[in-house]
Amino acid sequence: MLIESLVAAIALLLSGAAERTPADAVGRLGEIIPKAMREAEVPGVSVALIRDGRVAWSRAFGVKNVETRAAMDEKTVFESASLSKPVFAYAVMKLVDAGKLALDVPLVKYMPVPAVLGDERAARITARMVLDHTTGFQNEAIGKPLAIHFTPGTRFSYSGAGYAYLQTIVERITGEPLEAFMKKAVFGPLGMTSSSFVWQDGYASRRATGYKMDGTAGRDRRPSEGKASSSLFTTAPDYARFVIGAINGTGLTKESARRMLETQVRVEESCFLCVDRKASKLSPTLSWGLGWGLERTEDGPAFWQWGDYNGEVQSFAIGIPRTKSGIVVLTNSGSGLSIVPAIVTTALRGDHPVFAWLPYEPYDSPGLLFYREILERGGPAIRRYRETRKTGKGVRLTETQMNDLGYRLLAREKNEEALEIFKINAEDFPSSSNVHDSLGQGYLAAGDVDAAIKSYRKSLELDPSNENARNVLKQLKAE
Repeated sequence: MLIESLVAAIALLLSGAAERTPADAVGRLGEIIPKAMREAEVPGVSVALIRDGRVAWSRAFGVKNVETRAAMDEKTVFESASLSKPVFAYAVMKLVDAGKLALDVPLVKYMPVPAVLGDERAARITARMVLDHTTGFQNEAIGKPLAIHFTPGTRFSYSGAGYAYLQTIVERITGEPLEAFMKKAVFGPLGMTSSSFVWQDGYASRRATGYKMDGTAGRDRRPSEGKASSSLFTTAPDYARFVIGAINGTGLTKESARRMLETQVRVEESCFLCVDRKASKLSPTLSWGLGWGLERTEDGPAFWQWGDYNGEVQSFAIGIPRTKSGIVVLTNSGSGLSIVPAIVTTALRGDHPVFAWLPYEPYDSPGLLFYREILERGGPAIRRYRETRKTGKGVRLTETQMNDLGYRLLAREKNEEALEIFKINAEDFPSSSNVHDSLGQGYLAAGDVDAAIKSYRKSLELDPSNENARNVLKQLKAE
C-alpha cells in the first residue's frame, strides 16, 4: 500500500498536477499578476479562479480609475465585450430546449430576412450557424452594408453581426427586450446579481474605466439597449458563476449542454476574421462550439472566449469540464490580453493553443520588450536593433510586429521613433503595400508631406486596391 501511494505521488509530481493545488496557484498568481500589470501598464485586473466546480479564489488588483486612484475590488464591474456571446448562446439553447426555436430551421421561419441583404443565401442561415460563426456575415455591420461573404454553413468567420441578427429573432419569439429575457433565462437562475446587458445606475461607482494602450481613457458607454454580441457588464465572480454553469450544463438538457461544448466547425489557423481571405489550413487543436471557442488541452477539452472593446477593455474566460476548473480574467486596458496567457498558464497547467491563434502579443514578447526599451532609451535602442538585425545576433521582429510597434509609438506621440521603426520595416519588407502605407503615416506624423506622398504612392503601386492609400493621397491632393 505504501509503495502504491509512493508511485502515485511520483506520477502526480511528474505530471505537474501536484503543482496545481489551489494554494500553490493562488500564491503564484498573487506574484505574477502585479508584475505583469506593471510591465504591460495595465491599470486594473479582476480574477476568479474555479476549482472543483466552485469559485475557489477571487481577487482584484490595481485601480479602476487612473485619475481618482479608486482601488479595484471584487465588486468592480467591467464591460466584458465578447464574453457576452456565450451568455446569449446559453439563453438561446434554453429556447431550443423549450421548443420555441430550432437550431437547424432557417431563421426566415421566425422573421423575414433583412431586406438590405438582397442575397438569396440569407434564407439558409440557421441559429446554429450564428452560434458557431458560419453565417458568412462580416464581424460588425458598421460603416459598410451587411453582406454574406461565403455560403452559410461552409466555413468559420467570427461574426458579431450574426449575433445581432439572431437577437432580433429572439426578441420577437420572447416578446421581450434582450435584458428582460436574460434576467429570467440566465442571471436569475445562475445567481449573477451584478450582470446586465444594459447600464444600471448602481454601476456608476463600481465601474472600471477602460484605457487604451497609450494610457488615454476610453469612452463612457452607458447603453440603454442590450447587444447580444458585446454589451454585457459583469464582475469576475459573477462570470465565473456562468462558467461553472456551462461546465455543469445547469438549466439545460443534457443534449443542449453537450452540443454547446462539442465541435461544430474547425477554425482556420491563420485568421478569425476570414471573410476577405481564401480558405486556409484548419487548426488541429481549435474549433468552435455553440457560443464558445474550443481547444484541446492535456486536461481534456476546454471552452473559452475572449473580449476586446475598442482596445479599451479586454477579458478572457476558460473552463475545463473534465477537471471542473477554469479562470475568468477581466481588465480595464487595451493591453489586458497581453498578460492573460501568463495568468491562465499559471492557474491551469499545460499549453493553451488559443493564445497562439488570437492576435495579441504576450507582454514579455520580443516586440513588446523592444517597445519598452524604446520608451526608456529612445534612439539608442533603435540603433542597437538596426545593428543586431544585420549581424543576426539579436532578435529580428516580423513585419506585423514591427508595424504594431510603430503604431504603439505613434499612440504615445513618439513620432520620430515611430518613423524610424516604419523605415526599418520598409527596408526589410520592401514589397509589402501595408508597410509602405504605414511608413506614409509615419512621415505625416513627422510633418514630411512629400515623403508621405511617395510612400502612399508606393503602397498603391504594390496594391491598387488599397483604398486607404488612395483616400489619403486625395486628401493630400496628390492623385
